[in-house]
Amino acid sequence: HEKDLSALYIKHILSTAYAKLNGLKIVMDCSNGANSEIAPVILRSLGAEVVAIFNEPNGININNGCGSTHLEALQKKVVEVGANVGIANDGDADRCLVVDENGEAMDGDQIMLICALELMKRNKLHDNMLVTTVMSNVGLHQAMKAHGGKTVKTAVGDRYVLEEMLKHNYSIGGEQSGHIIFSEFAKTGDGILTAVQLLCAMVRNNKSLSEMSGVMTKFPQILLNVRVKNKNGWEEKAAIQEVIKKYQEELGENGQILVRASGTEPLIRIMAEGPKQERLEQIAAAAEPTADDTPDVQTRSYAARGTQHGRDVYLFQPYYGVDRSFTEQYQKEAQRVAQASEGTYHYYKGDAATIDAVADAITDGGVVFFDSHGSTDYENGE
Repeated sequence: HEKDLSALYIKHILSTAYAKLNGLKIVMDCSNGANSEIAPVILRSLGAEVVAIFNEPNGININNGCGSTHLEALQKKVVEVGANVGIANDGDADRCLVVDENGEAMDGDQIMLICALELMKRNKLHDNMLVTTVMSNVGLHQAMKAHGGKTVKTAVGDRYVLEEMLKHNYSIGGEQSGHIIFSEFAKTGDGILTAVQLLCAMVRNNKSLSEMSGVMTKFPQILLNVRVKNKNGWEEKAAIQEVIKKYQEELGENGQILVRASGTEPLIRIMAEGPKQERLEQIAAAAEPTADDTPDVQTRSYAARGTQHGRDVYLFQPYYGVDRSFTEQYQKEAQRVAQASEGTYHYYKGDAATIDAVADAITDGGVVFFDSHGSTDYENGE
C-alpha cells in the first residue's frame, strides 16, 4: 500500500506541471525527511538533472543542519555544481524555500509573487488576489499592485491563509516561511508542489531565478522580541497603540509596524518594516519600552549586559537620532532597572560617555545610561 500511495502522489504532482524542466540543473535538499525518495523522482520525471542532498533519513537526522530551516549547505552546493536553482523542503515537506543560481536565498514572499504573477498571465488567479499574512514584506504587496494584482492579509498561520482562500475561492496564498497553498491542487502547504509550480514559471518565462525575483524589492524588516511577565492585554495599552499609530502614519504604504503576542512564549513581538534600516531600528527601539511597564531585571531589554566583580552591569543607550522624548523615556527605564537590581545608577552625557568613564562607573555593578544619542556602540559583555 505504501508504494501505491507514493505512486499516486507522484502522479498527482506531475499532473500539475505545465512545462517540462529539460535543461535545468537542480539541487534538491530533502532535509532527510518525508520526500527524500519522492522529490528527486518527480523532478527527474519532468526532465531535470537533479543533484539530491540530505536524502538519507535515518530517523534522527531530519532537519539536522539541512532543509528549509538551514539553507547554508544548499547555497554552497548550488554554486559548487553550477546549478540553475536549489530547492529546500523541511522534514515533513510542507514548506519550500529556494536558492537562485548565485546562491542567494529566496523566501516564501518571493516564491508566492512569482507564482501569482504567472497565474495571472494564465488567467488562473481568481480575482487577481494573493493571500498573505501580516508578516509578508511590503515589497510583495507593492509588486502585486504594480502588476495589476491585489493582496489580502490574514493573521499569522497557514490555517488562517487557508480559511481566507476557501471563503473566497482564492487560488494561492501562503507565508514568508514557505508554507504555500495552491488551492486547485491541495488544501495544505506542499513543498514539492510549490517547487514544481515555481520551476514551471521559470521555464515558461525563460528567465533565471535571480531575474524573476528582481520583480520584487524586499524592504528591510526588524523583528524585536520583548520578554514580558504577562503577554495578555497588550492591545489595551494606550502607549503601544499610540506608538503603532504614530509610526504607521509615518511609514504609510512604504512600511508597517506590527505588534503581536507570541502564541507559545511570554513574548511581545515587534516588527518594523520600511525602506530605511536605520529608521526601523529607531522605531523598534521606541516601541520596545511600551510593551511592558513592569521592570523585570532578568528579562528587560537593554543595549548591553555584562558582569563586573560578580555584579550584573546593564548599559542603556538610545539609538542614534531618536526623539528627545524617547531618550527621556529610556532613561526612566534605566533608573527602574537600577532600583530593581539594587545597583548604582550612573548618568553620562555627551563627551563624558567614554570607555574610561564606563570603567570607573561599573566597578560596583549597576546601570549606566549614556545620553550620547548613539555616538558610541558597545558590544554585549564589554
